Amino acid sequence: MRTLVLNSQLLFDIQDYENAKSTDKKFLADLRRGKAFLQRAIDKRLDYLDKTAALNLMESMSKIEVMFLPKVEAKKAYQDLAKLQSVLPMYISDFEDWYEFVIENTCKVCKRSDYENCPARRVLEKYDVCPNDPGAVARCQYGYNDEPVGSVGEAFIKALNKGV
Repeated sequence: MRTLVLNSQLLFDIQDYENAKSTDKKFLADLRRGKAFLQRAIDKRLDYLDKTAALNLMESMSKIEVMFLPKVEAKKAYQDLAKLQSVLPMYISDFEDWYEFVIENTCKVCKRSDYENCPARRVLEKYDVCPNDPGAVARCQYGYNDEPVGSVGEAFIKALNKGV
């Protein structure tokens, strides 16, 4: 049964290679020779069966499809590779550059009321980046809008800037 199914699969492979644009002629010839030898072996086995048994075998074979399954080790290797392909390795210095850019150009000017839905905040939380204001309740912990400091505070800042 397996040999019959393999013979059928080999026929499909030969047809695929015949239709390919850059098929190696020697390779295709070897496949055809292999198919011929396989067919001879099948014919010898079928000769041992009576006509009814041979027809039953052929009918059973027509209900079978080839399926290639990886071994357990290969399956694990494929899963590991899929995990690696779903992650973007990033140098810490690149992450710090990204973080600095996001804080300066997004968080510094952010006035979102739906800060829970902010994608930058999600990433910063996911990677345990220390927030600007960990105790913030009604606003994003990463935001730092420049709030007005009042006239006394402004005078103090001016005095610090003048070196007084």
